Amino acid sequence: MAEYIQMDNAQQKDYLIVGAIDFGTTFSGYAFSTKHDFLKDPRKLGNISIKHWADPISTMTYNKTSTCILFTEERIFDKFGFEAEAKYLDLILDNDHENWYFFRRFKMSLYEIQSEVQEILVEDETGKTMSARKVFSESLRFLVNSLFDEVRKQQTDIKMTDIRWVVTVPAIWSDPAKAFMRKSAIEAGIDSGMLTIALEPEAAALYVKHLPVEKRICENECEDFETLAPGSKYIVVDVGGMVCVVSSSNDKTPLNDKNIIKRCNCNP
Repeated sequence: MAEYIQMDNAQQKDYLIVGAIDFGTTFSGYAFSTKHDFLKDPRKLGNISIKHWADPISTMTYNKTSTCILFTEERIFDKFGFEAEAKYLDLILDNDHENWYFFRRFKMSLYEIQSEVQEILVEDETGKTMSARKVFSESLRFLVNSLFDEVRKQQTDIKMTDIRWVVTVPAIWSDPAKAFMRKSAIEAGIDSGMLTIALEPEAAALYVKHLPVEKRICENECEDFETLAPGSKYIVVDVGGMVCVVSSSNDKTPLNDKNIIKRCNCNP
């Protein structure tokens, strides 16, 4: 099995929390739950904690924040997400933005990577370049630290080593691109033995398998909800900010790049 999807080491280490990061092209977010709650009732969605992000520009709250990152003139991380957008807008209004580095939609730079040793540079809004590894690892570091802070608000004695981390990647990415994401996550502070790189359609399919899809009336007139029956076939439609991917499978066949029916660009 390729390095980027190895899970043997992670399975050997015990954990109390699962933290999942959805690093998207346009928006990113995370969620977490305790291992105990999931094993007790995987269908109880109330056990999943999702970070809510406040947009200082619109004053609205969302389940995801924008995938944008801002670095200072010295190339030091400053802000991520909605806060990065708001600060960069202030810099523009003050005509003081030219030497800052503001990146958005940089995830697209990995779609064409063909080698793990390939050097990748990403351009910011004004055409300045920076190492893709730095941009990705600093973005993930922010999300990792934010998730850890949210977990500690609920369980103050939790340590980083108590968390099993899952980072999702597109199924259509090449193996070098997935390996790049794994290395970036490790540079962001995640223990490689507690890290799983999961394909986005597989993560969606596993989630759907635990959702109640059919209502049943029990003999004692109580209501119950059933999940997907064994052998059920399904289609996963991943409509992202830039790419739409349609995959098909059943509950006995894992979703991967071989299951992709259609890929199309969503960028207008």
